Amino acid sequence: MLVKAVLDKSEGKGLGVFADQFIPANTKIAEISGESKYFNEEEALAYLESLPSDEERVYWLAHVYAYKDKIALDPYDLLMFNHSFSPNTMTVVKDYNDAYTNGLRDILKGEELTDDYNTYPHLPFLDKLMEQHGIVEDYCNKK
Repeated sequence: MLVKAVLDKSEGKGLGVFADQFIPANTKIAEISGESKYFNEEEALAYLESLPSDEERVYWLAHVYAYKDKIALDPYDLLMFNHSFSPNTMTVVKDYNDAYTNGLRDILKGEELTDDYNTYPHLPFLDKLMEQHGIVEDYCNKK
């Protein structure tokens, strides 16, 4: 994270990331370069099989997203940005391991940082895995 932020409880969403400082509009909040992990379908299935419990499989699936033809898993607190149809951040993925998150508007200290999951592409195999594990993600449900 390039700004001060904290993990805290988000009403109805588990954990979320909250600004620990005022963040002016268009501020770069986070940058990903060489830290994400990417899984093709075969690798994702093998990784899920290696997890010891359904709870861990569900957690993993709830914290990944599609990019091009792979599933992406980002590091650190970016995993905890919750969905909003009126987000205050936007993540721009330029290429594998080259992405950043900017503030869309001024963000007040204490405000939750949110992203619109609908801006990410869909992978049929990821959607199928989420369905099989009982995960209904916001980006699968349009406004």
